[in-house]
Amino acid sequence: MVSEICSTATPISYVKELLDVLFQGREGLFAMLQARCDESYDGNAATTPIYVVAGFIGTSDQWEFFDSLWDETMSELKIANIGLHASKCANGAKPYNLMLPQKRREIQERMLTDILAAKLPACVSVSDLWGYRKRKDKFSRFLGKDQKKFNEPHILTLRNCVLLMLRATEDWAPESVAFVFDQNKEFGGRAREWHRADTKNPNPKISHRLGPLVEDSRMKVLGLQAADLLAYAAFRHYSGLQSWQWDLLSRATQISDLVFEESYWQGLEDIIDASTI
Repeated sequence: MVSEICSTATPISYVKELLDVLFQGREGLFAMLQARCDESYDGNAATTPIYVVAGFIGTSDQWEFFDSLWDETMSELKIANIGLHASKCANGAKPYNLMLPQKRREIQERMLTDILAAKLPACVSVSDLWGYRKRKDKFSRFLGKDQKKFNEPHILTLRNCVLLMLRATEDWAPESVAFVFDQNKEFGGRAREWHRADTKNPNPKISHRLGPLVEDSRMKVLGLQAADLLAYAAFRHYSGLQSWQWDLLSRATQISDLVFEESYWQGLEDIIDASTI
């Protein structure tokens, strides 16, 4: 929630402790890469034309550096109790409604500066949902009653973002990746269930690099605010809308993207049709 009070004493230690508990003390946890991810869509997940899940990935040291920078920036800008919620800040919604446009822009620019200073590469997964919705019922029938609960844009796009992060880092960082996502009350439980199933995948290229996946508050895990800005900027960009935030990020940092359009959904339908002949 925007109104939460920021706990800025030891943000990176908090995340390490959380992941350590959930990963049952597996040796080498702190050597893992860590991802911070968020989503963006147009108002209603049931009607949005596209669904975006995006995030940054880095080492513990990179995230510790980012957290220290953004913690200091929030204090300097006097937003330590609200942080950055990108869409609300960009559009002047509460709690940013009394701020001048120049101030709201400065908040976003300072976030982008801290992201770039920490040298955090980005990954963006985009689902074009027009083709998906035409086939959703067919996908659900194919999955069956026990698995059709996973046939939702949030879960599909989240999983694709996770896999993209593994692919984008496999050449330079073969260690596991621990994922922290912003809280999603509607689909978060199902996303974690699917992720646990993926950790048991017989394909070692996937399973051995999948660390834990947890959800938390953006006011506790400060990197989620960075992911929120990236997801917001990506949504606007892939919707064909102007986004100065995306323009700056795409020029200054490495962004790996994966877009699932009509051809992808048609390919899935062809596979299903071939398997049921």
